[in-house]
Amino acid sequence: TARLIRSKGVGVYFVTQAPTDVPSSVLAQLGNRVQHALRAFTPEDADNLKKTARTFPMTDFYDVEKLLTSLGIGEAAVTVLSPKGVPTPLAATRLVAPDSSMSPISDDQFASLVAASPLQAKYGTTVDRESAYEIIRGRIDAAATAAQAAAQAQAAAQPGVMPGTVATPGAPAGQVTMTPAEIRRLQQEAARQAKEQLKEQQREAREEAAAQKRLKAEQERAERERQRTINSTIRAGEHIATSRLGQDVIRGVFGTLFGGGKK
Repeated sequence: TARLIRSKGVGVYFVTQAPTDVPSSVLAQLGNRVQHALRAFTPEDADNLKKTARTFPMTDFYDVEKLLTSLGIGEAAVTVLSPKGVPTPLAATRLVAPDSSMSPISDDQFASLVAASPLQAKYGTTVDRESAYEIIRGRIDAAATAAQAAAQAQAAAQPGVMPGTVATPGAPAGQVTMTPAEIRRLQQEAARQAKEQLKEQQREAREEAAAQKRLKAEQERAERERQRTINSTIRAGEHIATSRLGQDVIRGVFGTLFGGGKK
C-alpha cells in the first residue's frame, strides 16, 4: 500500500514509538527519518537497537547505538534526502518546538488565506454545471411540448374539431372529443392498471413458488421419517438376530421347518 501511494506522488509519514513497529518492507521505502531517543532495558530492546542503528547511513562521526540512547528531550538523529535523492549524513539535531494553534481559525483568517492562495484563480469561481437530471428533464419536457403541438395541429387540420381537442378514432366528424390532457390521464390510468396486474401476477407466482417449496420440504421430511423407521427396524432385527434369545428362536424355527432334528 505504501509503495502504491508513493507511486502517485503522495508523501506518506509514519509516526511510531519504535522503528520495529513498522514492517521492513515499509521501512525500505522511507526517505526522511527523524529518530528520537531509544532506550534498551531488555535484551530484546538491545537487539532492536542494533537493528535500528544498522538502518541509518554509515557514519564515522557517530556511534549510532550510543547516540540513540543518549538523546534528550527535543533531540533527534536526522537524515533526509538531498535534492538529488541521496540520503544526507546522519546528524544529531535539536528540534525547534512547533509553533501552531490547536484551535480553529476565524472566518476572516480563513477568507484571507483562501484569497491569497495561488489556486484561487483556478478554483475560486463556483461552477454550477448542468446535471444529468436537468438534461433528461429538459428532453422530456421538449418531447411533451412537441407531442402536444403535433396533436393540436392535427386537431386543427380536421374540420369541425375545436383546437385543443383530439378526435377519437371512429368518432363522427364534427364531434368534440377528448383533449390531450384527458388522453394522457387515460393512458396513465391504463399504465397504472397494467402495473397493478403485473404486481398481482408476480405475487401469485411467489405464493405458488412458496407452496411448491413447502410441499417439497414436507415430502423430504416424510421420506426422512420413513428412512429413519426402516433403519430402526433393521437395527432392531440385527440386535435380535445377534442376541442369544434370538439365536434360540431362529434355531427352533428352522428345526421345526426341517424336521426338528438335533445337532
